[in-house]
Amino acid sequence: MLPNVPDGGTMNSLDGELDKVSYKTASEGGRNYGLYKRLSEQTDNQLLRSIRSYKASVVEHQRKIDSPADYLENWESRSEAYKAGIVKKWEKDIQRNKEQLEVAVGVSDERGLYHE
Repeated sequence: MLPNVPDGGTMNSLDGELDKVSYKTASEGGRNYGLYKRLSEQTDNQLLRSIRSYKASVVEHQRKIDSPADYLENWESRSEAYKAGIVKKWEKDIQRNKEQLEVAVGVSDERGLYHE
């Protein structure tokens, strides 16, 4: 299971959770290499905007997991199987966005850019 964004956590709190495995793999031509290439071709401002977007997506999906009734109508009346499936999808979305964030932060670090 993925670590939760702390209650009231900000997007900046995610930086401490990143390792460099996804970035290293992508930069060496493995998984997410296409993303690495696209991010490498972005301007500095586009890259920083991508980082903010990935962080926001992780935070938003964690909020959905923490309070699903706020995001889906009739949450309480849904079947347990449905609820479990939606939560699993959101967890996968978080994982994917964290990997993409890690690649973007790695490209930013290559350039020596400061990112929030």
